[in-house]
Amino acid sequence: MNITSNFKKSNFDKAVDLLIKKNKQNRDKNKKNVKEISNVLYLISLCTVHCNIGRGTGKTNYIGTHATTDDIIVVPNFYLKKPFLKKHGQHMENNIFAINQLEKIRGLAFSNVYVDEPALCFKNYDKVEFYRDIARSGGEHTIIMLGE
Repeated sequence: MNITSNFKKSNFDKAVDLLIKKNKQNRDKNKKNVKEISNVLYLISLCTVHCNIGRGTGKTNYIGTHATTDDIIVVPNFYLKKPFLKKHGQHMENNIFAINQLEKIRGLAFSNVYVDEPALCFKNYDKVEFYRDIARSGGEHTIIMLGE
């Protein structure tokens, strides 16, 4: 379920959408050249969009309005999961994980991985281990990190 039809896209939303589109185009263009690298390095090198334009610019709102039930959302801790659910809907409850709960994603099918405030997420969780957790799930994913 995606609720993007209920709001007018901001310039920030359009910019992130364009970055994601360019990332996927670049990935498709370079797929044949990266067959010899690990899944983790592939995710890091070709599947990640990382964007920060400061506080109060709509990063969390972007995630809340663009993530679908086919995606997962990673937040820095369990306490930030509750306000996210309150603002963006209970329908996403099974798709939001605190960074230290990523073992729960194994076996799940998902498309995009949205990371809200990556600097806070990776303050107490190894970034390479995060990519390993995503790679273990199988499939091809776009990782969208919004924040510092």
